[in-house]
Amino acid sequence: MLYEAIICPTTSHFSLPVILIKRKMKHGIFCVNYQALIVITIKVRFPIPTIDELLDGLTTTKVFTKLDLRSGYHQIRVDPKDCHKMAFKTFDGLMSF
Repeated sequence: MLYEAIICPTTSHFSLPVILIKRKMKHGIFCVNYQALIVITIKVRFPIPTIDELLDGLTTTKVFTKLDLRSGYHQIRVDPKDCHKMAFKTFDGLMSF
């Protein structure tokens, strides 16, 4: 991820733990434990739209898209002013998305 510029070194005051989850395949899954960040996050509450509201919004739509769910997490941009909150510790030092 460092070579692909998904992550970069940081000097953040945050440091979240990294967990490697074993899989039956040869590579494990790299996960950052965001539980500590979730606890201090201010929640924005709004009602989830009903399926009828969602379908009504599609009536004038001409272009559709989808995220690649396999790597969708890395395709969603984080506001640059909030990237320091996602810092995690690796053997190579403190990194952030």
